[in-house]
Amino acid sequence: MPAEVESTERRRQIGEAALRVVRERGAAQLTIRAVAQAMGGSTSLVTHYVRNRRELLILAFTTVEHRWAAEEERLADLPAAERIEHLTAWGADWSHEEDEVVAALLLHVLTEAKPAPEDLAVVHHTLDMWHRELGQAAEAAGIPDPWAAADLIYLVSRGAMLSTLEHPGTWTTERLTTAAGHLNRLLRPGSTAPV
Repeated sequence: MPAEVESTERRRQIGEAALRVVRERGAAQLTIRAVAQAMGGSTSLVTHYVRNRRELLILAFTTVEHRWAAEEERLADLPAAERIEHLTAWGADWSHEEDEVVAALLLHVLTEAKPAPEDLAVVHHTLDMWHRELGQAAEAAGIPDPWAAADLIYLVSRGAMLSTLEHPGTWTTERLTTAAGHLNRLLRPGSTAPV
C-alpha cells in the first residue's frame, strides 16, 4: 500500500477511535493514550500521525466532517422538499448518542483555553459547509428567501445542540422532532405563518 494511502487510512482510524473515546469517556478524557488503547496499540501508533491533544481534537472533528459529508451525499438523491425536511430534523435533533458525541466535541474545541486560529478554521469550515448545504437545499425546495431560511435552520440547530447538552432529559427526541417539524411547516412555500 502506498505511504500516502496508508497515512490517510491510519489518520481515519485514529479519528474514528477518538470519536469512540469521546462517546465512551467524554471529550475531557480524549488523550493520545486513550486513543492508542482504543486502537489496541501503543501511543507511538498515534503520535506518528498526531503530535498532541489539540491535533487529536481537530482530527476527531475532521472525522465528523467526513461523516456529515457522507450523510449529505446520501440525501442528495431525495426530492428537494424531503431533503430540506430531513436536514432540518437532523440539525435539530442532537439527542442521539452519535450527535451528543459531536456536540460535546464541538463545545470542547470551542472552549479550550484559547483555541488556535487554525483550529477555529477547521470548525468554521465544517459549520460553513453545513450552512451552505442548508441554503442549497432550501433553494431547491423553493423556500422563499432560502438563505434566510438556512440561517434560521442553522441557528435552531446550534441552539438545539446547546440545549441538549444543558438539559438532556428535557430536550427529548420527540420534542426536538416536533420543533423541527413545526419549523419545516413554517418554511414551506405558501405558508401564511411568519418566518
